[in-house]
Amino acid sequence: HYDAHELSDKVLLLKSLELSSPDAELELSLKKELPNYQYFDGSFDRSLRSTVAALDSLAQPDLAIENLTAATNLINKETANFKIDLKNNGYKTIDQGIVYTFIDNVKADFEIDLAQLHLAIPPGSTGSVQVELPSTTTMIANTNLKFYFDIPDDSNISDNWVSKDFNFAPALDATAALPA
Repeated sequence: HYDAHELSDKVLLLKSLELSSPDAELELSLKKELPNYQYFDGSFDRSLRSTVAALDSLAQPDLAIENLTAATNLINKETANFKIDLKNNGYKTIDQGIVYTFIDNVKADFEIDLAQLHLAIPPGSTGSVQVELPSTTTMIANTNLKFYFDIPDDSNISDNWVSKDFNFAPALDATAALPA
């Protein structure tokens, strides 16, 4: 059972839990408890070392989607590529998460794992993700695409969505689009 009473002990325990993740419940409990040790001037334990360590332990990423654009011509039954521009407004690097895709409000069959892309967006920085839709057989004319970025510990998920309508041209072989 956890019995540390000093802020520095709690911060060190929290940092070790973040690295090894044996007890997610304890880690969450400590993150909720740490702000109770903050003084009115913003410091923790009135020490620079404790304040820096506590703030580092409490740091969270905050992904914001800034733009969604088509990176290729959009033609039914052809591969479509999109570029999503991102910004990290938080205080922790974004290096993991899952991107979900919705086509006309229906969840697509694939997901993108940001860790596999080796994407890392430090605090205050920008980055982008390329999304390739290999199957566009159901996309014709005005098609709504929506992307959601599920980022662990994101401090504000309301800006993790982007939705935009794109106009897909008819198939080059003049065949009909397939039903969804």
